Amino acid sequence: MLATGLAIIILLLYIIGRMGKLEEVTRSLLQSKNESSKESGSGKVTNTSVDSDDLQGKELWDVLTGRNSDIKAENIDSVRQRYEIILKKHVQTLLQAGYSDSQSGGIKKNPGNSDSINTLRGSVQSWLPSEHCAVLYNSGYELATTDEKSEQDRLRMSIDDSIAALFDQVKLPFPGDFSQGLISAMVK
Repeated sequence: MLATGLAIIILLLYIIGRMGKLEEVTRSLLQSKNESSKESGSGKVTNTSVDSDDLQGKELWDVLTGRNSDIKAENIDSVRQRYEIILKKHVQTLLQAGYSDSQSGGIKKNPGNSDSINTLRGSVQSWLPSEHCAVLYNSGYELATTDEKSEQDRLRMSIDDSIAALFDQVKLPFPGDFSQGLISAMVK
């Protein structure tokens, strides 16, 4: 009985010692990973894995349009796939803002380039070129006051052109029926 108790105590001490070594190795790996992602001597952040949470606003736009080549291509592709929903929500927000302002009798505004877009992963600062922001907002504004089919078709084409250009710039496939769904939801 005493031998069994002693064996169990020795086994527990051995397991506790191994757990301590495992904890030390894990801690050193995490510390080296944190150090590698901190600022390097040049002042730039070296990201081993880019996440859409790491990039915001114009910096995110520049990476996806190829204006910033400091990030690996495979990381950009993963960010690009998650960016599609952010882009769609930003487009929808601009159209709805113009439509709502017109419906409420408000004056036409100059929409900003940036907007905070809520996603399941949290809020992301989105940035779009000002010419597309203006087209989308103004189209939504005019859509609220027109009943003519030809005018609605003209606005839909303008919206489609702007959306197609945005998706092309960030190298995403154009969602052909996206604008029709947005317009139908607003005009009801």
